[in-house]
Amino acid sequence: MRESGLTVEEEIIKFCTEPRSKKEIATLLGISYKCNQWLNERYIKPLLDSGKLKMTLPISPMSFKQRFVSDGRLTPSEDEIIRFCETPRMRAEIGERFGLSDWEQWAQLTALVKCGKLFLTIPNCPQSEFQKFATVPSDIPELTDETLIEFCTEPKSNAEISTHFGISHFVTMPKLNRLITAGKLRVNKPYGERNRNGWKYSKA
Repeated sequence: MRESGLTVEEEIIKFCTEPRSKKEIATLLGISYKCNQWLNERYIKPLLDSGKLKMTLPISPMSFKQRFVSDGRLTPSEDEIIRFCETPRMRAEIGERFGLSDWEQWAQLTALVKCGKLFLTIPNCPQSEFQKFATVPSDIPELTDETLIEFCTEPKSNAEISTHFGISHFVTMPKLNRLITAGKLRVNKPYGERNRNGWKYSKA
């Protein structure tokens, strides 16, 4: 980490918001231009390979007129993303705020959720189009066989179950059917009622 608080790579990216030569980059880092090969292998090539730097003359990589340019975008730190999510945010909002690609969004957010630094607002349906990321756990209970059976101690409709666990009835139905087949839940159908909305599920 440099005195600026940025890594060397981040300093180069920021410096290259305007096209820069290798000599200018070497001067920025306080190293001799004679270290050109080291500079290229240690910093320039990895930044080019990752797409964070681009050549101004890509068809003539060895040209003495070659310059390197970035879009100035720095990879956000975990803390920056977490602070932004103090108000629950959708993945697209986070991507737009920090200029992240779809893959970068997925990688960063998945890692933060996995280590418990961010939480899903709809934990039982991770791929929901309404999913948001927040810094505090959701009040929605986790959907497991045990929690579903316990909730159905008193007869519950599919709508009540879906609302309680914050998910669509299309998600609950396979689990309900499996627990009924296993003999752990039973379904109560009013006489002549074919519409599943009128059915009640209870603990067997």
